[in-house]
Amino acid sequence: MNGELNFYKNKLKDKGVKLTPQRAAIIRHLLQTKLPITAERLFQNMAVKFPNVTKKTINTNLALLKDVSVVREIKEEAGQSRYEIVTRQLYRYGISCIRCGITLDFSSKEEEMFAKCADMFAGFTPLNLSLTIEGLCADCEQHKVI
Repeated sequence: MNGELNFYKNKLKDKGVKLTPQRAAIIRHLLQTKLPITAERLFQNMAVKFPNVTKKTINTNLALLKDVSVVREIKEEAGQSRYEIVTRQLYRYGISCIRCGITLDFSSKEEEMFAKCADMFAGFTPLNLSLTIEGLCADCEQHKVI
């Protein structure tokens, strides 16, 4: 993870932005979560390790990290935003349970998945592809609670 954090430290430095402990913690968390996360959920998760963190700190840093292209904001139809780290990884595939939050990332299979879609991409240069299927895992489905 230190190599990845150094990548973002250098990216921030190139933009004239310092990597503060709060920004480093946000970047680390986004690298670990793999799937987009709301600012509220990020705040809740960060508050466990950093009890003095505020929602304003999280929101301010997310906005700054977005401005320097370290974080990408994904706006949902309901008006809520989720955030993810801008990685060097071109393709991302995964599934996520909307109740318990368990996620499975299939990105390691990117070459195989891209090969299956090669005909669709003939003459096209993809810059980013992200697919997350949200639903209920087997345990949550058995309890029938959302």
